[in-house]
Formats: sequence, structure tokens, C-alpha cells
Amino acid sequence: MDKQTEIKLIVKLSDKDSYFADTFTQDDIDKMIKNIQNDFPILQGTFVDDIAEERERLFEVRKELEARIEQRDNALNDMIREAKEMKSWKKLVWKVLHREDREELNELFTVDENIEFKLKNGIGLSPEEGARVLSRMQ
Repeated sequence: MDKQTEIKLIVKLSDKDSYFADTFTQDDIDKMIKNIQNDFPILQGTFVDDIAEERERLFEVRKELEARIEQRDNALNDMIREAKEMKSWKKLVWKVLHREDREELNELFTVDENIEFKLKNGIGLSPEEGARVLSRMQ
């Protein structure tokens, strides 16, 4: 098909009562005609071309967001690992200090942390700790 026939078809398709005319603006149709005359891809510079460019831009944005999410997840996993290590360290210190040095123990851990640890590990509470638990339950 020659250029003039293609142009005539586009002009005919762009009549007011067609789906083609409903889809493409007059500006898009003018660009298509120029593209045919200059042997360029027919949709170059039309809204379809703009959509393709926007799609590419969004693809790049998505890749960047996925990289940021991965970095955040890695940072969170590192923090979780460090928290678990800290908890293990606290347990070790608690076990060492549990024997006699209650004053030092109370300096390292809050009363609530001591109570929580004892309850989780089946260790009896002091009378003060038991009273604290009971007062919180009321």
C-alpha cells in the first residue's frame, strides 16, 4: 500500500462517527499522517507512544522500589538478628548473676524484664515481684 492510500484511510477512519476517531485525537491523527509521509513508525509521538514511554519509566521506578524494599528487608533482618543476639546475651548475664548478685541484676534489667524472664523460664518470683504481677492483673 502506498503512502497516499494509507493517509486516505487514516483520514477516512478519523471521521467523527468512528471508534478510531473516538480513540485518537486530531493531533494524534496529524502525527500519524506526518509519520507516514516521513516513513516513521505510525504511532510515534501519539498518546500510544507516550504510554509506552511512561510504561518504561514506571518499570524503572518499580525496579528502584524493589531494590529499596530489599535493602529495608535486609536492614530489618539484621536488626532482628541483633535483637535475638542481645536477648541471648541478656539471658546469659541473667543466669550468671542469678546466683547472688541481685543488685547488679536489677541494674542491668528492669523489674518487668526480670519478671518476664522468670515466668518464661519457670523460675519462682520474689514476694515483691509476685505482688507486682498481682497488682497489674487487677
